[in-house]
Amino acid sequence: IDHPNPVEQFIQTDVTVNHGCSGGPLLNTEGKLVGINTAISTRSGYFEGYSFAQPVELVKALLSKEEWIEILSAK
Repeated sequence: IDHPNPVEQFIQTDVTVNHGCSGGPLLNTEGKLVGINTAISTRSGYFEGYSFAQPVELVKALLSKEEWIEILSAK
């Protein structure tokens, strides 16, 4: 997906994302999926710092309809 500033495609969050723990959902206060936790920017390598999520619209654009349905129906 082409974008002049790729960092602007991320949602900056304050959730804890440790290395190896990305991929979890980012939910809004209504419990709706708004993004997938993806990366962290930290000096120490641990959870303090900035964390980032891919917006759900971007994830939908990259996945097929079948893949998206499979993710939503996973228990």
